[in-house]
Amino acid sequence: MRRVFVRAPSCCRLTRRPRPDARAAILRYLCNSNHSLDACWYPVEPRARARVDAALDWQHSTLRRGASTLVFFRFFRNSKADAASDRTLKEALFFLQSALTQLDEYWLRDGYVAGSSMTVADLICACELSQLELLDACGVPPTQEQLLAPHAGVRRWLLRVAQETEPHFSDVHARLRAAAKSAKM
Repeated sequence: MRRVFVRAPSCCRLTRRPRPDARAAILRYLCNSNHSLDACWYPVEPRARARVDAALDWQHSTLRRGASTLVFFRFFRNSKADAASDRTLKEALFFLQSALTQLDEYWLRDGYVAGSSMTVADLICACELSQLELLDACGVPPTQEQLLAPHAGVRRWLLRVAQETEPHFSDVHARLRAAAKSAKM
C-alpha cells in the first residue's frame, strides 16, 4: 500500500485549531472526491452510504464523547482528585459504557458498524476505541480490558478490524502503543 498525499481544498482548510467535528466532514469529502477509492470503504449506493454517514455521526456524538474525554482526563491530565474532574470522568464513563452497549447491540448486528463489510466507519470507530489502550498506563481503573469485558461482540469486531487491515493498523497505532508503554515506566 502506498501513501497518498492530498491537499485539502480551501473549503476544508482549518484555521488555527482543527475542530473535532471536522474530521468526518473531511473524510466524507475525500471519499467523494477520490474516484479511485474502492466503493467498499464508502459505498456509492445511497442506502449503504446513509448507514455509513449515520455511523460516523453517531461515533462523533457518542463514542468519541466518552472515549476521548476519559483518555484526556485520565492519561493526559492525570486527574484523580478534584471534584470537577471526578464529575467529568463519571460522565465520560457513563457515555462510553452506553456507547459500547449501543455498538455491541445495534451497530455491529450485521458484523460491521455499517453493514456486512468493513467501511470507513469501522476504521474511525476502531481507532476511537484503540486510544483506550492509554488507560492501561494510568494505573487507575478502568483499563481498556475492563471497559470492553462486557462487550464480547465489540472485542471480536475490534480484533477482526485490526487483523483485516494489517500491517497498516499496527503501523498507525505504533505511536499510541509506544506512548502507553513509556507512560507505564
